[in-house]
Amino acid sequence: MRLLRGQVPVVLDPTTYQFEIGRAKRLREGSDVAIISMGLMTGRALEAAAHLAEERISAAVLHVSTLKPFDREAVLSLAARVSAS
Repeated sequence: MRLLRGQVPVVLDPTTYQFEIGRAKRLREGSDVAIISMGLMTGRALEAAAHLAEERISAAVLHVSTLKPFDREAVLSLAARVSAS
């Protein structure tokens, strides 16, 4: 088990996000690049996608909640939909 120290920001809205073991969730649509993240880095991935949008780069963000089992299909599907990943 890995525990973080201090305050951890809430990134995923608990009223709309439902955790499922082995299921990745697309948090932001995009067509130019794909950012795949998990854990604390998901907030940073969403921030990066927002900064990229300011530069007219459309970035999709996929949140992977578990590495095992890994949602390979979600990653491959997203990679097929963007021009770079």
